[in-house]
Amino acid sequence: MEGFFTFGEITIFPEHIHILANAFEAAIEQQTDEYQTLSRDFIKALGAIYREPDMYMMIRER
Repeated sequence: MEGFFTFGEITIFPEHIHILANAFEAAIEQQTDEYQTLSRDFIKALGAIYREPDMYMMIRER
């Protein structure tokens, strides 16, 4: 996620899924309810990429 904070965007490919899902899952307990929901939704999106490896995710700052 460092690329997002540095450049305002990040591309997530299938090879990034496990490390990101594990990191977000580990952080959930320390988050507010709102951020827990966002993290769980993000983990679900990562699962979709895992199941369809031709997909990737691009995250950009507004």
